[in-house]
Amino acid sequence: RHVLREGPGGTRHDLALRQAFAMRPAIIYMLSDGNALMGEAVIPTEDLLALARDLQRSLPTPARLHTIYFMTGPDKPAERELLQDIAGRNGGRFTDFDAKALAKN
Repeated sequence: RHVLREGPGGTRHDLALRQAFAMRPAIIYMLSDGNALMGEAVIPTEDLLALARDLQRSLPTPARLHTIYFMTGPDKPAERELLQDIAGRNGGRFTDFDAKALAKN
């Protein structure tokens, strides 16, 4: 089964993290518009951080998990903080990219 095709729609950070860690990488880059949704419901930050922590334990050496906030609309502090927390707790770096500003050029 392909984990990214399971369950309801939305931006499923949980499924993406499971798929990424299943590859047993040294480094993960997570590009997101910041939303963490299961259908219409928000996936709690604590749940995603706990999942990443548990998935890290499945690796022989923890993976660096970098996050990129790909802003296509207004900056949303809660979404920014989610991606900052994921990177910060997993040895990674957080970067933001204002895609809407690039589109104007």
